[in-house]
Amino acid sequence: LLDQTVPAMAQPARKGDWWLRLGTEARGQDVVPTYSVMMPDGRVRSAEAGDPIPATVWAVGAPATLRRAAEQAAPGIAAALTGIQAAQMAQDPRSLKHRAARIYFAGVHGAPGDGDSALGQAFIRALGDAENAVQASPRDADFTVSCAVSVSDVPPGASGQKQQHMQLVWRVVDQAGKEAGAATQLHDIDAHALDGHWGEVAMVAAQEAAGGVRQVVSRYSGRNNVPLPMPAGGAANGSGMPVADLQQ
Repeated sequence: LLDQTVPAMAQPARKGDWWLRLGTEARGQDVVPTYSVMMPDGRVRSAEAGDPIPATVWAVGAPATLRRAAEQAAPGIAAALTGIQAAQMAQDPRSLKHRAARIYFAGVHGAPGDGDSALGQAFIRALGDAENAVQASPRDADFTVSCAVSVSDVPPGASGQKQQHMQLVWRVVDQAGKEAGAATQLHDIDAHALDGHWGEVAMVAAQEAAGGVRQVVSRYSGRNNVPLPMPAGGAANGSGMPVADLQQ
């Protein structure tokens, strides 16, 4: 599960925890591993079954056999957890499934010429849409974006023209300052070609960067993930549990 970026811990379940129940089922001459994601009240939220393993092989309990079973099951469990999170977001009117992400843009730094200003203004225009609202203050921002530009000399091209290597790193952090991801642009340009006005270059670079930043925000927040339907037997509420269960 850790390989699937799931922050799993091996410990007894505590009150209020979501936890994973492991089990097996006998099916003919095979043993089938089972994995159930359990809600804090002990109800099953999702269930997965692994590939059948010959009972004689399972009985040996070889570490390699258990490892293969775990590796085979982990992606499905991780996908179920993603769907559960999406279902909770769908029930929360404050989540990014129901409103635009508030994004504070901290600016561009290190660009030659008028790049800091031109690229920054172009990025603000390019990023804003129905899912992303750019704001001028960090207050209550869901994410903060900044861009660092670096330029270095590279050997001349075939024409003998001096070249420079430009790197633009658009860093995205969440409300707590945790790294959400980054969009990186790499370009080789004629030396000092952008020491003055960036013009349309700023617009093109900003549009490309905005697409990358949108992907980072969507992936990190899970706003586009598909909710996992509730098991039969109750409508979902904001906690992810059936309403009927909470009333009992």
